Amino acid sequence: MKEAGIKALRFGLLLVLVFSAGSVRAEEAALPKEAKAAAEKALSWNSYKTDFALDTKEEDGAVFLLRGTLVYRKPGQRRLQIREGEAAQDTQTLVSDGKVEWQYIPKSNVVYRIDNPPEAPGPHRPFTDVKPETVRFVEKVEGPEGALLRFEAEPRPQLVDGSPVPVKTVRLDLSEKDGMLREMVMLDALGEPVLTQRFTGLEVDVQVPDDRFQFTAPEGVSVTQLTGTQPQNKGEN
Repeated sequence: MKEAGIKALRFGLLLVLVFSAGSVRAEEAALPKEAKAAAEKALSWNSYKTDFALDTKEEDGAVFLLRGTLVYRKPGQRRLQIREGEAAQDTQTLVSDGKVEWQYIPKSNVVYRIDNPPEAPGPHRPFTDVKPETVRFVEKVEGPEGALLRFEAEPRPQLVDGSPVPVKTVRLDLSEKDGMLREMVMLDALGEPVLTQRFTGLEVDVQVPDDRFQFTAPEGVSVTQLTGTQPQNKGEN
């Protein structure tokens, strides 16, 4: 993946779907009532599945595209598959049973293992990556899958670290029906979109087979144990 794409991936998708920048309790405490009600509803579901798309504009004006699928089941089990554009052969996979998380990057022929991973982020935690005290309800809008509650807030510093374009505001559209995030747009100082992420075809309380949260590293692939932010190669195969 090109370096610009890697930066976009870090500042966008990896914080929204892979890593968690804030705690659920902290984000709920300072939210306005409309946001708090939606967040509580989103956290009430036992499982969900969704498609997602992420588009971000690079410094040179090129558009970087990511597509994928996400399946989640309490407590903290998930399967995330990500590809750049339509390059299915380079699909990256994240699998977690809530106790051990695996991240497989076939292009690099490497698997990362994380024991006791942090609380899983995703559309069920819509306000995790914004400053909760800055969240404000804007309006109700109609989306392709029903009514949406629109909020705006300032991003947490972790969310925009490495962004190729400064981000001033984050716009969040949540489903009025289930509270789940349907669209997140990062905006610059002029109100122009820097990054857009959409969740479509989202279904809650779905039946998910146990094997969706199991992973075995392919033969011959190097497995690296991650401790905090420092990788330590365990020499597993």
